[in-house]
Amino acid sequence: MGPSKRVRPSDSKAAGPAADRIHFVEAGGVAGVRKTCEVRLDDLPPAARRGVRHAFASSRGRGLGRDLKTYRLTLAEARGIRDVLLDEASVPLAARPLVRYLSQRASPGSA
Repeated sequence: MGPSKRVRPSDSKAAGPAADRIHFVEAGGVAGVRKTCEVRLDDLPPAARRGVRHAFASSRGRGLGRDLKTYRLTLAEARGIRDVLLDEASVPLAARPLVRYLSQRASPGSA
């Protein structure tokens, strides 16, 4: 199964460049811990910001390992909201700085 992608129109509150955000959920792995964070795109370092496009353009298949972490990224921008679900084996090389940055900032929670 490939990465899942979903696009839906954004609401007026999320419109505009200042509101462009990425919500990140990391789950699974051996411990099964769930971590989340939300970051403004403008606040991402350059390498992580370049990875946004690659994460959402990914068409690589998901890995088959049962203890892999999964990453759900939700991008909210003026033109809509997009989701992608990746696992450790399917994160594109160019998107790894983004996933690493978000994972380091994520904390346990249910948001």
